[in-house]
Amino acid sequence: MSRPAQSGRRQPVTVIRFLLVQATVVLAVLLSWSMISSDQKLAVASTAMRQPYPLTVKPTTSTAAVITSLHADEQVISDADLDEALDRLIPRFSRKHLRPNLIEHALRTWGGFVDFKDEDEIDGPEMAAFLTDSARHLESWENNVSPMLDDSPLGVVVRWGGARSNSVHHDHALAALTEAGLALDYPVITPRRKMELRHVLEEALRDFRVDGVEPEWSVLSFALWLGQDGISEWYNGSGRKVGFDMLVDRMVREAMQHGVCLGTHRVYTLAALLRIHEMREETLLQPRSAKIIKGYLHEVQRRIQASQAEDGSWGLDWMRQPGSDETAPADTPFNRRIIATGHHLEWMAISAEEFHIPREQIVKAGQWLTRQLLDSSQEEIDKSYTYYSHVVRALALWRGSSPAEFYERPAADSTANDVTSESQD
Repeated sequence: MSRPAQSGRRQPVTVIRFLLVQATVVLAVLLSWSMISSDQKLAVASTAMRQPYPLTVKPTTSTAAVITSLHADEQVISDADLDEALDRLIPRFSRKHLRPNLIEHALRTWGGFVDFKDEDEIDGPEMAAFLTDSARHLESWENNVSPMLDDSPLGVVVRWGGARSNSVHHDHALAALTEAGLALDYPVITPRRKMELRHVLEEALRDFRVDGVEPEWSVLSFALWLGQDGISEWYNGSGRKVGFDMLVDRMVREAMQHGVCLGTHRVYTLAALLRIHEMREETLLQPRSAKIIKGYLHEVQRRIQASQAEDGSWGLDWMRQPGSDETAPADTPFNRRIIATGHHLEWMAISAEEFHIPREQIVKAGQWLTRQLLDSSQEEIDKSYTYYSHVVRALALWRGSSPAEFYERPAADSTANDVTSESQD
């Protein structure tokens, strides 16, 4: 009979101990919570509520930064040849089953405002509308495909990869729309609602993964929008801090031959990052990161100076070490030579002269590209439009212009330039 009484006497002690333990745990949690940063608190709250980490950075300007050419050299291509080259690259695609990849390359080349006079030619506003209005995209594909634009709870997702009706590369559509000069409030229409370009950008910032595939276009887009405001870091939707210094390390650690378009898009994005850093009075990157980019560009410079073919082109082996026993593949596809040569000429056009190969090699590359483009049939050019789009953009940049600016220049200037070119020839 004594045991129940003994158990009853111990019960209050057990309860007290339990409450003390609970209080200790609560105090520890509160103490820990008070010691972590506000960013960490947001990450914990987002995880607990199963919501994306809130985006805390937003551009303050309505349009992205513009990276212009730093050079003008009439020996790379003449006015008359550039006029003809540009005419060959005017978008004249069939509007039926129109591939977003074609429009993205054309839009990046010509910009969102160029006005072609022929109704069979797809001008800037029509190209921009195709990528941003689901009705136009679905109409082209006879409503038999999934929409390229889709809603997320907070933004707009762009489908990429897989189907020909999708964008081909991650954030390539965003990069094209950004470089085309469209404003953040440009309308973007999904099948469900009307949004804006800012919602595509914000979704891309949340969705970005440092170790994801093909970061070149994401990094370029983010730098063009955020860089001009001096924003160098943000948190993605998982609450991970991402910064341009980290992304420089991410891009240069891969072997040069890896990556889209023979690794040349990476070179262009790094060159663009350096330009934006300099445009922002060297506030976008840490000195170490700027030094890494410069070292990378100098290394590319060293390699392409040695690997250029006699005719002025580069191929699959553009990244081979000078003096190595490596030889160019005997069956290098012609379009790969167009890719490598056009892309290298393009990034050098936006880069300081210290990263250039000798001028005579640049001129030789430009003249080789010009000959290949003008000697090709329109059918061949249309078949490889995405590759040749980089060619005409590079050639226009080497005239200190852009394709749209050169194409739309006043007739008087065109005549004067032609006379000047003829007199110099």
